[in-house]
Amino acid sequence: MRRQLPPTPPSGGLRAPPAPPRRPGSTTRQRDPRIPTLVIQHNAAAQRFEGLVGDQLAWLAYSRVGHRYLLDHTWVPEELRGRGVAAQLVSAVLTEARQQNWRLVPRCSYVAAFLRKHPEFSDLVDTVVGE
Repeated sequence: MRRQLPPTPPSGGLRAPPAPPRRPGSTTRQRDPRIPTLVIQHNAAAQRFEGLVGDQLAWLAYSRVGHRYLLDHTWVPEELRGRGVAAQLVSAVLTEARQQNWRLVPRCSYVAAFLRKHPEFSDLVDTVVGE
């Protein structure tokens, strides 16, 4: 028995596959213009990752103990808080940590909360006994 193919569109081109059904209440996520895109640099001399938005500097400081990187503090200027700046800093640190095979110890409460929400990075976290 021959399998029948779907009819070819009049233009002779291919048909786009049907769009997947949308879940009730779901929306297409677009970039929020209130969230600035940071250019983040690793300032190894200062032991921190820095992101500049206009003339405002946000940063995530760390200290190194042996093979571990202790993520000590995240700071975002008040004018930029609540706009995803800290999340971008933490993401940059986690990306660098994965590339460099760093072991991380989250001492900053924001970093710890971020890691709880993103368990895909749990393999980077070093459990420290007695600290």
